[in-house]
Amino acid sequence: MKGHRFQAIKRMLCLLLILGLCGSSIACGGSPQVISDPEEQQYQYSIQIREIPSPDQALYESDILEGHEDCQVLERNRVYQSGSIYRFLAIVNEDENNFYYENVLQIFREETWRWEQIPLSGEGWIEERAISINALAGATKEGAFLRLTDYYAEGGEQGFLGYFDGSEGKLLMEWPKEAEEAFVCQDQKQNIYFVDDFGGTIYAYDKNGKQLRQSSLNAYLRGGICHPVTGAMLWYGNVDDQLRLWEDAGKPSSYELIKVVAPYESLITCGPDGVLYYADAQAVWVSGDTPRQVLNFSDSGYRPQELHSIQLREDGDILCHATLDGTLCLMTLHRLMEGETNEQQEILLYGYGDTFLQQIVTRFNRQNSQYHITIQDPTEDSRAFMEIASGKGPDLFFLSPLEAKEYAREGYIRDMEGIIDDPSLFLNAALENGRVDGVTYGIPYSCTLYSLVFSQKVAGDRQSWTVEEMMKAVRESEAKTLYWYFSQNNAYSIVLQCGLYDNENTAYIDWKAGESHLDEQPFMELLKFAKEYGDNGDYDSAEVLSKLQGGEIAGLELHLWKPGQLDYAETCFAGKASYVGYPTSTGKKGVYVRADCLYVNQATDKLEGIREFMRFMLTKEAQNLCMADGNGFIMPIRLNTIFDLVEQERKKAEEALEPLYYDDGYIVWQEDGLSQEQLGILEELLEQAQPYRFYAMELESILEEELEPYFSGDRSLEETVEILDNRVQVYLDERGTD
Repeated sequence: MKGHRFQAIKRMLCLLLILGLCGSSIACGGSPQVISDPEEQQYQYSIQIREIPSPDQALYESDILEGHEDCQVLERNRVYQSGSIYRFLAIVNEDENNFYYENVLQIFREETWRWEQIPLSGEGWIEERAISINALAGATKEGAFLRLTDYYAEGGEQGFLGYFDGSEGKLLMEWPKEAEEAFVCQDQKQNIYFVDDFGGTIYAYDKNGKQLRQSSLNAYLRGGICHPVTGAMLWYGNVDDQLRLWEDAGKPSSYELIKVVAPYESLITCGPDGVLYYADAQAVWVSGDTPRQVLNFSDSGYRPQELHSIQLREDGDILCHATLDGTLCLMTLHRLMEGETNEQQEILLYGYGDTFLQQIVTRFNRQNSQYHITIQDPTEDSRAFMEIASGKGPDLFFLSPLEAKEYAREGYIRDMEGIIDDPSLFLNAALENGRVDGVTYGIPYSCTLYSLVFSQKVAGDRQSWTVEEMMKAVRESEAKTLYWYFSQNNAYSIVLQCGLYDNENTAYIDWKAGESHLDEQPFMELLKFAKEYGDNGDYDSAEVLSKLQGGEIAGLELHLWKPGQLDYAETCFAGKASYVGYPTSTGKKGVYVRADCLYVNQATDKLEGIREFMRFMLTKEAQNLCMADGNGFIMPIRLNTIFDLVEQERKKAEEALEPLYYDDGYIVWQEDGLSQEQLGILEELLEQAQPYRFYAMELESILEEELEPYFSGDRSLEETVEILDNRVQVYLDERGTD
């Protein structure tokens, strides 16, 4: 039976060594990352990354705020253009006794590698009176277009387009009244284009302010490109879920559909030879009859959180402004000469890298000159297990606790004892996810807490309960459903999560003695209860909240991947939530932690680099990357970082101009930072948490096969438990006792 189970695991796990894998590197160590064009092998690139200095720090270190340190600094908008960044600020103090307002233009230029702060005055644009500077409308390589308003013009207020070259400004023309909300582009002939992005309309004027034409493309316009060869303007934008490119704005129905990039994250640019390049936060593509991928950011180990700009240079280099692990950077994809090679040791991490892991890998790669982590997404392939079993395959990969147990017994993974110097710094239940028979094999970096939350009307003031107490309380209530999780049919889940996942409950299975009791009364009662109170999802999504608050649904399954989810639970029960948890036989609250753990291939020859990466993964610096963009991706495992996340969410709610509402498609809730009572609940959940590691996981294929006919009404309860008990007992006999 054990061999049969492991064959199933082999089929489930796809740990394939990707042949022809791209190399990798970073700028800080000076060694190139070799990235080949995956289809034609036409070019190779090295990725070089430089952190752009903080604009806020540059502002506060200047004399701009001298005497106005209490003012608010508001970023109105920013524009990325030709290696430069333009940032339009308002410096504001609205205190009636000390009112102050000033506009500042910050400019970052690649050649100087610093921010310049320039106060913008409304004087000098028009003789004898001051006008207001409202917005940054666009930019060229040399300067910025500004939206100006003269509120005292004859005949009423008048808008203007101005241009500021870094030292002086001049008025170019009146701002078209029909283009109230527009950004501005300019072509090689200095013609001006006012682009109503939401309306999809382009208003073209010559350099003297004479209107040339008006074009309506009926799209959300994302940008315009001046073709370097023909001088024509190309436009691209979104229509529904499509990205369209127009080479002639006068022909709205004549467009090219760009399918390789994400429509709402995409950027398009033109090389010196007129060849188009497409990019999003996943990859860069070069156009052609069939677009070719130049670079996959995930495979490179540098996955941007956001891609802000892309530019092609004469020498073939590709420049991108991007936010990486919470830091604004300039990425240079440098085209390599023939013969250049990768000097770093590449470590292949095989699996779906979530955002948190991507940011950890990116930060490690940016800082480490000796090792480079490459994340390769898994693909179905029958060779996967054979690669590992024959001493090949990736260096790092993911496993479930059950898979890890089998892989450890077969000797396919290496123990990682010694990586964690001080376990008290981390959530112990998360660390336990990676242990097999007390030995550390997997190193976690993130986790999610799983628990059941009930209405206080059902659970009362209980801190925990047994399965018998839970069933009695629900039957005595007005509930028709035990718990909700996105309206999924969950009778089978009730049997597992409320019964068989309790490793210590010998009333169902005595794992130590190797005895099944699934044909006895306690398990039969659980099956009847699950069938009666399982969620069938037979209601409209708009009814979920009223059913939870009204008591028709007794509880909900809570996946706590950030502290603010406690506000979600309180909303579901109108502030009367009971965090009693899954039922247990031990008296402890039923809270389980599922951690994402990385395991090490026994055959790897890169152990030193792997250990260095894993130690970095657990540092406070790396764990803090769970909130790199101001939003929590997932729960870290470092305890002080979890509470840093609590504080960050509180500050975010306090500083928000409007209440922070969230919507999962069923329930709308507000997150306003944890109260002291909620903080105590979180601390208790963390303290009581147990690893998401259950013996009954070994039986899931048997359980699912035999319980489905019962829940669908095709088999009696007595026949079901008899068959199930016999099959489980055979499994236990072959398995042996722990």
